[in-house]
Amino acid sequence: DNLTERNYDLEEFLLNSELEELLEVPGFGPKSLKQLNAIQESDRRIFENSKEKVEKINSPAKVFEMNKDMQFLDQEEIRIIMLDIKSRVKGVRTISKGTISRSVITPREVYSIPVRKMAAGVIFVHNHPSGDVTPSSEDESITKKLKEAGDILSITLVDSIIIGRDGYYSFKEEGKLIW
Repeated sequence: DNLTERNYDLEEFLLNSELEELLEVPGFGPKSLKQLNAIQESDRRIFENSKEKVEKINSPAKVFEMNKDMQFLDQEEIRIIMLDIKSRVKGVRTISKGTISRSVITPREVYSIPVRKMAAGVIFVHNHPSGDVTPSSEDESITKKLKEAGDILSITLVDSIIIGRDGYYSFKEEGKLIW
């Protein structure tokens, strides 16, 4: 499992680093940089050609449908959905996997990728393995911190959603994103 985490970290590093940063990695030279640049350019072209197919998030129910796989996870998992200015999905990343009852994150961890991806908005999604979608005091606290951090970064926290066995809880629908 540690090897998987290291590979995931390496993949995240490669996908989210500026190309110049990669030259500082031992064994990563100009040839590797050209190959990675070609891959990134290919990804950009695929994205450009599929813009009409990019999913638009227009409701918490849509987020729930996209993340239904989280309903029956045995451990808490946290995902961030990054949105462009028109609420189209720019990317989805799992940012933390925790225990059966909690996962610890900070706003720095949540916003590091959206800042690099120039996201206009984010949706914070996590599950409760117990199945109960009632927000804990920790859920309310981190949502408040994420909203404040997003405001500072000019990245809108569109919603914070908890997924459980029988449905979801949306902080936006419940009017709890205004502090």
